[in-house]
Amino acid sequence: MRRRVFVLAVLLGLGTSAGYAQETWMDYSPSRDAVQEALNPDVFNNLVTAQSALVRVAGCDGVFMSGQGLVLSTRSCLAEYLPAGAHYGEPRPLDVPVDSVFDAVHLVFAPEDEVAGFGGRLLYPSYRFDMVLLRLMKADEPIASPVHFSIGGATAGPENRVLEISSGSVSLGEVSGFQFNGSLAMSHTLLFGMLDRYHGNGGREPWSLPAQWADAGQMVDLTTPINLAATTKGRAGAALVNESLEFVGFVLGHGEGAESRSIALDVRGIEAALSGLYPTEGLWDELKGGEL
Repeated sequence: MRRRVFVLAVLLGLGTSAGYAQETWMDYSPSRDAVQEALNPDVFNNLVTAQSALVRVAGCDGVFMSGQGLVLSTRSCLAEYLPAGAHYGEPRPLDVPVDSVFDAVHLVFAPEDEVAGFGGRLLYPSYRFDMVLLRLMKADEPIASPVHFSIGGATAGPENRVLEISSGSVSLGEVSGFQFNGSLAMSHTLLFGMLDRYHGNGGREPWSLPAQWADAGQMVDLTTPINLAATTKGRAGAALVNESLEFVGFVLGHGEGAESRSIALDVRGIEAALSGLYPTEGLWDELKGGEL
């Protein structure tokens, strides 16, 4: 079922920073009625507002994670605009197309290519740390983004339902394992498994890792989730949130070998990397200070 929803950002108190002062179609999966019945009424009514936390940069979907224009997107999608290797420290202006929402984009954080694309294609089990943090600017200042996601968490089980929110689409599902190749694929992949593949393949591509990741077990918990599987649509760049609309993951795509499963970067993997593997703890503090 499709429902036509008119979004007027000024009436929602959003201004025009996120670029959603427009008429929008929303597709619901399962049906709109089923999603509405499953959710707390206040949460359901806030879904349109939540979509205002989405943005596109150079044709790539992203989500606002703070009120100072901090956007989470995928390194793989933005690869042609990014420098080689990791980036953190001083923001770096990027030569990307701009629009009425922002007139400049600064690269704040990017992991190494081999971490973002670890293991090659988006197969499951997947261990890809495919993310980048950007800051969108307007007139030399970070743009105000009053609608942005706060941090939550998700574990496996039918009681842990999640919503995948993308532009014009809401999908309700759960974080869960599934039958695959005669065995059970777990709901989450862990840092332990990532390092097992690295060492088991002698560090050869596509299982190579930079030094701080190869030694990550000395700095962060080996049980830290990296990716997760959920029974949602799997649109790359969508936000995966819990029933409180707290951010739990960033969708990387629809996994091969994972029928009807989205594969997402787990927010706990982002926390471990930003607060334990890179000198970027201030960025993690900004991310977890977000609020929707």
